[in-house]
Amino acid sequence: MAKPSPSLYSIAKTFMWFAIVSLVLTGSLVAIVMTDYTRDWKGWQKKFAKLKYETAKKDLKEAEGRVDKNALAAAQKQVDEAAKTLAGHQADREKLKKEIEALDQKALRKRQAFQKLKQYEDSYKYFYEENRQEKKDRAAEKYRQRLARLSPQVVQAKIDQEEAEKARDDKQAELDGLLAAEKTARKSLDKVLEEKKRVEARLEKVKPSLAKDVLNAPMLDFVAPTLQVKQIVLSNLYDDYHFAKTQKVDRCVTCHLGIDQKGYEDAPQPFRTHPNLELYLGSASPHPMEKIGCTVCHSGSGHSVSFVDSAHTPSDEKQAAEWKKKYGWHELEKWDAKMLPLQHTQAACAKCHRDTVLVPGADKLNKGRKLAEQSGCFNCHKVSGFENRWKVGPDLEHAGSKLNKEWMSRWIRDPRSFRDSTRMPRIFHLSNTSSPEDAARNDAAIQAITAYLLKNSDPVELSKPPVAGDAARGEDLVKKVGCTGCHTVAGVDANHFGPELSGLGSKVTPEWLYTWLKNPKHFSPNTRMPSLRLSDQEASDIASYLLTLKNEKFEAAPSPAADPKVVDEMILTNMQGTMRRSEAVAELGKMSAEDRLLYLGKRSILHQGCFGCHTIKGFEDAKPIGAELTNEGVKDVHLFDFGFQHDLEHSRQAWIAQKLKEPRIFDAGREKVYYEKLRMPQFNFTGEEVEALTTFVLSLTQEEMPLEMQKRLDLDERNMEKGRLLVSKLNCNGCHTLDGTPGVLREIAEDPGAAPPVLEGEGSKVQERWLHDFLQSPATIRPWLKYRMPTFGFQEEELDTFVRYFTAKAHEEIAYRGLVLPPTTPEKLAAGQDLMGKLQCVKCHQVNSASAAMGASFLAPDLVLAKKRLKPEWVHKWITDPQTLEPGTMMPTFFADGETPLPDILGGKTDDQITAIRDYLYTYEGAPAAAGKEAADKQQSA
Repeated sequence: MAKPSPSLYSIAKTFMWFAIVSLVLTGSLVAIVMTDYTRDWKGWQKKFAKLKYETAKKDLKEAEGRVDKNALAAAQKQVDEAAKTLAGHQADREKLKKEIEALDQKALRKRQAFQKLKQYEDSYKYFYEENRQEKKDRAAEKYRQRLARLSPQVVQAKIDQEEAEKARDDKQAELDGLLAAEKTARKSLDKVLEEKKRVEARLEKVKPSLAKDVLNAPMLDFVAPTLQVKQIVLSNLYDDYHFAKTQKVDRCVTCHLGIDQKGYEDAPQPFRTHPNLELYLGSASPHPMEKIGCTVCHSGSGHSVSFVDSAHTPSDEKQAAEWKKKYGWHELEKWDAKMLPLQHTQAACAKCHRDTVLVPGADKLNKGRKLAEQSGCFNCHKVSGFENRWKVGPDLEHAGSKLNKEWMSRWIRDPRSFRDSTRMPRIFHLSNTSSPEDAARNDAAIQAITAYLLKNSDPVELSKPPVAGDAARGEDLVKKVGCTGCHTVAGVDANHFGPELSGLGSKVTPEWLYTWLKNPKHFSPNTRMPSLRLSDQEASDIASYLLTLKNEKFEAAPSPAADPKVVDEMILTNMQGTMRRSEAVAELGKMSAEDRLLYLGKRSILHQGCFGCHTIKGFEDAKPIGAELTNEGVKDVHLFDFGFQHDLEHSRQAWIAQKLKEPRIFDAGREKVYYEKLRMPQFNFTGEEVEALTTFVLSLTQEEMPLEMQKRLDLDERNMEKGRLLVSKLNCNGCHTLDGTPGVLREIAEDPGAAPPVLEGEGSKVQERWLHDFLQSPATIRPWLKYRMPTFGFQEEELDTFVRYFTAKAHEEIAYRGLVLPPTTPEKLAAGQDLMGKLQCVKCHQVNSASAAMGASFLAPDLVLAKKRLKPEWVHKWITDPQTLEPGTMMPTFFADGETPLPDILGGKTDDQITAIRDYLYTYEGAPAAAGKEAADKQQSA
């Protein structure tokens, strides 16, 4: 027997290894399938399916509870009675059904017979017309004869069909008559149970079932699973991955399943309904989910479907700890576009709302913008879109005519020691310049800046008060003429737009204060402080009162002193930037003590950037010292200098917030020379202000957004935004309710009639020429008001901006041709005069002792002003129904519900009477003295 040939490998070992590999592959396959089957998002979807089912059951129970039991019982009774009645006609119904079936068959046969004959007729017509066209007379005649024989049969067949169908319809109507009562009863029952049935249908749809479980099972979930990744694909939007751009895809809704559905407002995350569906995500909202998605507003990784990989960002350390424990969360260090924390989400609004002063619904972002504007952030930092902002600090070109050396040096050293509410930040003696050596340098710089400002101050002629002032009267005037619309003073803390006036007696001289009150622009042409057209006595009284407000502690504080050696050392350090030390020493030797202070003062002002907020002589062309912030909201995190702040979260928002809280902290632990140290001053922002400002800074991006997603302004909207910026600059809301913002003085007024007027709808109310002239030179309209409309000294461009702003807000066109009055007749004018007399319009519209006794809310402007001030269309609407134009007005509605109280004038036609009053107003020259006295007497007797 032959020996088997030798094998190159062991068959037994091969089988063994094959078995091992097969087991490993099988185990790997099972592990892969199970890993996929147990992914987090599938777990969330299962939980949401259960939540939907439980919610539907709860809704069904509530719907059942809302069913009107009496109505249900009545409807059910009606159905039962109808069914009982119908049961008594069972034989008739069966008979009718059989008859209808027979008639259906007969009608079908008649229809088929008609259609067959009609086909022959159509065919004969075709051949007849074809042969006649080709001049084949014999053939044409043959088909004509056939048509003549066939046509009567077709007509009769049609009649037979219609008779059969009518017989069938008559029987059907008879059967429907028997069923009508039951149908009506069931409709009533369905209406009572409508909501319940709708919820039952929803419950049935979300009810768990074996079929759903099978379709979601491993290896079968490719067929038609209910558990699946959901996503929103956004057209024209892309994610930038540095080397490539991919279309933006948001899969957030894979887990956030109830985000756009009502009914889950109180559900746990991630199932909770998004707040304010009318504004966000709702299909009828301005931001529908299918067009906006999620990451446009929230950022994060939209492609991911796990909690960690989606780049969620906690709101605070407590939430971070909770997430770590619950979800195993950790920060994605390599992902730049992390989600915005919930408190900063409004930062994303600026991506699309770039050209608006205020973003609707984004109160925190708006507050941050306003704070940045008020704090002078745009004076030091370049920010695209915010270049046209004004200097927030007062002009210092004439500082020597206002301030003395001691006050200035104490103020520069620590502004809050004089006025705790000041917006002037602290520049010197902060954490990174607190060493004894730096403290000496700080004091030297303060004295040098003071010396420079005083030396380079142009004198201004000041006037002495010509009359003695009364401080008590002055305090009363400050409260009444409108000072508190901008300033906190006299115990009224209503607005902080302008500086608080406490301590003013320790700051300025009587001559300066009197001159300033009389005409602020005499001292500072660029000031936003308007003139209240105070008389000499009023200005003297207010000055006398304000000068009594002193800060004695501030006055007693020592002024910083400059050590000459420190001054020399700082000068040499500055000079060595452009020359050798030997040259610097030689140059220094040529300077007097005053020259040295002035040189150091100029260099210190340049170093600290004081000219950003203040106009200073010699710095007209100096460039701001702050870093550009245009793209700060998307700046790479690794570009932020965290220094040795290892405990600080490494994120944009954490760095920005810390910078706002304590700007110099990032110098801690570092060895830097004086002029290398951080210079951002200390603003002492509150926690709420830091959060708002951080939100604003995070909004600063130049991210490309499709035009269709941006808020693009038309011409009217641009005019409105330009006007809103001017309103913000001049604090119009300090007095007036405007643009949905209540006027500060109106809010604190006990009598609304004694407060500055509401300016909503002003563009539809007043004539453009009158508005222009009034803003240029305000005149008295409401003589009982103590508050005064200031004179701002507007430039023509500013006047035009305001006119266009009010006109655009009212959706009106500027009437360049002036007022055009509608045609009228002498009869209408006479009727208008008669109506005004009988309605006693003069009683409120003519200020006298009797009308004044009624209270300010019952007083109204002199009607003589109407023809030059008001638009005829507005007057007509106002007389018709004042409440629709100004809710809460004391102006009576004389023509309520379109009815006139005087049916004997103009035939009792309401619109004709209103038109007559309006027409007469444009000829009105004032009430006769007798009429005015008679009205006053009537009021007095009343």
